[in-house]
Amino acid sequence: MKYFFILCFFIIAQLMIAQNTVGTLLLDESLALEGYTVYTPNKQSTTYLIDNCGQVVNKWTDNPMAGLGADQYILEDGSLLISKFDPSITTEPSIGTGGSGGIIEIRSWENELKWRYIIRDSLQLQHHDIHMMPNGNVLAIALDRHFLEEIVAMGFDTSINNQRELWPDKIIEIDTATNEIVWEWRAWDHTIQDLDSEKNNFGSVPDNPQLIDINYQEFSFGRQDWMHTNSIDYNEELDQILISVRNFQEVWIVDHSTTKEEAASDTGGLYGIGGGLLFRWGNDHAYKKGEFIDRHFYYQHDANWLDETFHSSSEFFNMISVYNNFINSEYSLGAIISPTVVDGIYKMGEGTYLPNNIYQTISHPDTVKQLSAAASNFQLLPNGNFLLHAGRQGRTMELTSDDDPVWEYFVPMRNGVAIDQGDILQVSDNFTFSGRKYPADYIGFEDKDLSPKGYIELMPSDLFCNPLSTDVNKINEYGVFPNPSSFNITLTTLKAGDPLTILDVYGNSVLTTSAIKDSPTLNIQKLDPGIYIILSDKESYSFVKI
Repeated sequence: MKYFFILCFFIIAQLMIAQNTVGTLLLDESLALEGYTVYTPNKQSTTYLIDNCGQVVNKWTDNPMAGLGADQYILEDGSLLISKFDPSITTEPSIGTGGSGGIIEIRSWENELKWRYIIRDSLQLQHHDIHMMPNGNVLAIALDRHFLEEIVAMGFDTSINNQRELWPDKIIEIDTATNEIVWEWRAWDHTIQDLDSEKNNFGSVPDNPQLIDINYQEFSFGRQDWMHTNSIDYNEELDQILISVRNFQEVWIVDHSTTKEEAASDTGGLYGIGGGLLFRWGNDHAYKKGEFIDRHFYYQHDANWLDETFHSSSEFFNMISVYNNFINSEYSLGAIISPTVVDGIYKMGEGTYLPNNIYQTISHPDTVKQLSAAASNFQLLPNGNFLLHAGRQGRTMELTSDDDPVWEYFVPMRNGVAIDQGDILQVSDNFTFSGRKYPADYIGFEDKDLSPKGYIELMPSDLFCNPLSTDVNKINEYGVFPNPSSFNITLTTLKAGDPLTILDVYGNSVLTTSAIKDSPTLNIQKLDPGIYIILSDKESYSFVKI
């Protein structure tokens, strides 16, 4: 007798959801990317790395007073790069926004502090995303505070705008070996306005899309957090930086080949325009070239180049992905755009940057699951699947290229506290800014202990990943018909009267009987919906009752 592990997976979402309310809700192991996903749920201070089953394989625990700024990443040595806030380290600044952190850290796999940098005072504040560059430097986004006298001098019109100070964003590059800021770009240095000809930055807004209209407002009431940049990415081959500017409902690209001085000017760099925008897309209205109603992006997050090595064979290689958050009150989408580039220059058509439309959208069949007015991320995975993480719902969904769901995870916390399997969550109970998935063969996991160490949720269910172990001679893959079934099943290789034992997914015997005397069939109508194993002296079968 040979020892076998029998693991049954069926894509029957209704069944799975009925049995699990949090944690892993769906798993098709044959189609989902084998990998690990990193989360830092809101209102608590621990970062979790989980497997597809929802079991924790590593965690980074912090001071209970600390919390996530917005995002976290696993680096190529297995360390954690994270933006955070911690009142025990720094005092509260006099400026702030959603996603505010102020502290950037690198922590080893074992949670030892390797590096820390603080950008949190009365004039500047790190917020939202961070990015590790190939040279080991870190890119960060920070608020850049400017007071009334300064903004009026730059042509900001206080007669039509309510703000009395502005906090545009800047990008800084930090050398992690010296803590020196080795490069910087400020939106403040690249503004334009068409209301006051006496000001130095007066000009035609639509004729200068490389510049930022200082009087552009998301809404009539305006915000001091004028741009609300929420993501940053770097393309080493192009030496360019991509940011998602939420309040402008655009993505912008700037040249990183410039010096600090060139980045503050309109000359220099590979493209000759200094720190001017090389590309902007999503809302032509922001530079007076279209109507607001015709925009493509809606408070988007997580703009990224699809440029990693494992994307090189993909049709999407070097395109740009975003999570398009709030198209309306009913749904969000993953979106991919394909900028038109000729000889390294982003091309325009009729005064606006190409393309004219989004290249492709990605959506879960149940669009309600991916609705998130804020936060969230979208990934193209190495196996060609897509990952959508709806931040306000704390819900991660992996879809095939045909938009078929193959994995779903629902963060099992309410206000930062783990809940029981079976509990019901409401929107924002488990707000989790991002969920980023890495393949099992990611270099950062080499020589790391990735053994399961328990679930986040209390009273967990082993529905998906606890293999049913039993002593059998042979597993017959084709011996049950129909499968799934609600009433009768036919056991095609057994004889009438052969004794049978039926086990549930936990290995419990639920029925001992025999095939019906007149034919090798079995009535399963009284069984609860679920996954079952049939054992006999000759064969073993798996089936699902629906």
